[in-house]
Amino acid sequence: MSYLHHDPTSRSDGEKLRRRIDRFRQICQHTREVRGARPAVFIRYLHDSSEFDRIEELYSLLRLWAGGRVRLCIVAPHQIDDKQPKRLYRHPHLPRVLYWMCGFIDVMDFEPFREICQLAVHDEAGLLSCDTMNLSELPWRKFRDPYTTESPLCKEGDWLTALQSGQDPSFFPDCPQMQRPWQSNERNANLFKAVSEGDLQGVLQCLPAGRQAATERIADPNTWDVQGMRPLHVVGHLEKKEQPTAVVVRIASSLLLAHGDPRCRNCKQISAFEYAKSNGASPAVVALLGAASMLLPEPSEALHNALELVGEPQRSKLACMLAVEMIRPLGEAEKAWRNPRPDSEAFIADVEETLLHLERQPEELRKKEMKRLLLEWHPDKNSERHELATSVFQYLQANKGRVVNR
Repeated sequence: MSYLHHDPTSRSDGEKLRRRIDRFRQICQHTREVRGARPAVFIRYLHDSSEFDRIEELYSLLRLWAGGRVRLCIVAPHQIDDKQPKRLYRHPHLPRVLYWMCGFIDVMDFEPFREICQLAVHDEAGLLSCDTMNLSELPWRKFRDPYTTESPLCKEGDWLTALQSGQDPSFFPDCPQMQRPWQSNERNANLFKAVSEGDLQGVLQCLPAGRQAATERIADPNTWDVQGMRPLHVVGHLEKKEQPTAVVVRIASSLLLAHGDPRCRNCKQISAFEYAKSNGASPAVVALLGAASMLLPEPSEALHNALELVGEPQRSKLACMLAVEMIRPLGEAEKAWRNPRPDSEAFIADVEETLLHLERQPEELRKKEMKRLLLEWHPDKNSERHELATSVFQYLQANKGRVVNR
């Protein structure tokens, strides 16, 4: 839980926020990638009634992080009089989104959050019945929470304050660091270049593999260029450059699994999904981006075809994230065909040559290079070549002693 008055630049608040971000990432990764895991429940306390218009956008982002079974519970204060009972509604198109309409909520009053958590548990068990209502029909009142607007960091308002004419909040006009090329992160430029060239291996090297700490500097799959184009925008016209559909689908799936958002808009206010449709992208690419944007009503044949072009384990992770049921299970023979066993002997021979060279180096350099090799070949950082990395990593561990302690 965090508030607008938290100062991320202070040591205490910064550490708290980093720990919470790391915990959020770990929970989302587990619930999204592990079949049978308990679904995550995300509770959003509305600060302003204008946030009602962005609930679908918020839920689509949560699906990219925590998978298709994530629950979103909206706690809306100032919606009823003090003596009236609280009301519960369900989103008509997103059954895992609940609205909890409350009255005045005092500072540090967590009772509404406990109540909605209990209701979410009952709903997961199929024991909850409530009215389903469109947002346009929802009897909500306009409000603005007076507590969360008070922040020493926001002396002229807060992040929901209307911007000046021509300013786009998507591109952080008030942040000097974000105004610099590639948001002051060289890895973003490398990722954008790899996507533009249709270089799948280059994309995979730029994107995070395994768990990442909040403080780690990695490429952002939602980075933008001077025109506001995101990597997923570029995916929409790669097939015009004669890139194979299978490669484009794999690049798009890699960006989505790294939490790329197909709803992000460029400076012309065109989303990545809309851009792909207007640029003649194949049905498989359009279906994949549309499903991630929650703009396609049901999984289509084109979406299933897109999943067929993606190898394991990305295929199963995508299906879990997009809540696609009944995907065709893969037999052992097809798994072997889709994911051929790497020729580890050639890689191990190269590693052995490196180790022989290291044996002639000073002790400090031997330890440093050995640590680098072990980190480079750690299986958790090589999800795309897990078997190969495991073989090389085990070989390095077995020969570590003769190199470091010779």
